[in-house]
Amino acid sequence: MDIFKKLNKRELGEFYEKPPFIEPLHTNYPFSNKTFFKQPPICTKLFVELNNSCDSQQCAYCGNEKLNRLFSCMGCNVWKESKMEILPVESYVSILDQAIKLNFREIILTGGNVFKDLDKLATLLKYLEKVNFSNVILILHEKHFKEDYIAFLNQFKTINIALNFDIPINEKASEKISKIIHNLSQNIFLIGIINLSKFGSKEELMEKVNCEYKKIAVKNKKNKVGWQVDFSSSNFCKDYLKVPIFGKSRLLSPNVFLYEWCQEFNPCLGGMLNVASNGDVYVCRVIKEKPVGNILQEGSLSQVIRSKKNEIENFWHLTKDNIKKCRDCEFRYLCNDCRAIEKDFLQTSLCTYDPYKGRWFDDFSQKR
Repeated sequence: MDIFKKLNKRELGEFYEKPPFIEPLHTNYPFSNKTFFKQPPICTKLFVELNNSCDSQQCAYCGNEKLNRLFSCMGCNVWKESKMEILPVESYVSILDQAIKLNFREIILTGGNVFKDLDKLATLLKYLEKVNFSNVILILHEKHFKEDYIAFLNQFKTINIALNFDIPINEKASEKISKIIHNLSQNIFLIGIINLSKFGSKEELMEKVNCEYKKIAVKNKKNKVGWQVDFSSSNFCKDYLKVPIFGKSRLLSPNVFLYEWCQEFNPCLGGMLNVASNGDVYVCRVIKEKPVGNILQEGSLSQVIRSKKNEIENFWHLTKDNIKKCRDCEFRYLCNDCRAIEKDFLQTSLCTYDPYKGRWFDDFSQKR
């Protein structure tokens, strides 16, 4: 109360006998879709998978294996999906052209190994540079990288590189990553993947992560290098208390636009699509039980969005108000989300906040 009185004295607040009504601030256009026009789809990220194959069979978190990744969408992956013919390069160019016209904000090129067909990759990167679309991310793995790929990638100045690697980092991989960082001209985002099952506690895990961070990020200090830790597990329901992102750090920096976006859209799925190498279209790159359409059958990406509008929007508009437990949480419009790793698509169990008690917990005894 002393703090509130000081704020009141400085005219930064007021005391009321009854709860006051303050008109909520809205940044959206005042007319809704129910008035006299239909709003075009709001598109955010488009993942484009160039292939579904990889020669390396050593990654435990690949789509065919038992381990799941927390950020699988930002990794290379081989998925269990129908073995249809890979889309020709002309279809990929058409997809990118439509994505730009649909005003996608980000295009992510990925696959099993994007270097499997260098001619195709070069064609797509040249096209994106030609149309001045600069918000392009190319997902790679350290194991795929060969020394002559540096000269190949340096032809394209505007792409961003997401470089995956395994934690712990052996000496050979460390030298390779350092060489990539120092010789590539693009912005590089390092994504280190660590297996949760090998650590007994969050403290032990983070000690290892910090040690590995010093090996790579501190050793290679450059403005163009970012860093993120990803986590793999055979059972996130068992291991999630070890992961910091399931705690307070899952809350995003608050702002009015994010707050309003999350009232209408899922914070992750909203506006997102994925085109597989066989033409199948999914809303999420990881949730692949059933595609919402196929480029070859529908004719174009635009037509898939148009004809499967309801199916797509069911994902896009899956707000936290529709998810059990989240709907009762005061942080629901500021919280990150991943439906792909939850055991139940419409329920959240991987969170260390109890909205009914209003507190965060660090272990199961506190949760009880």
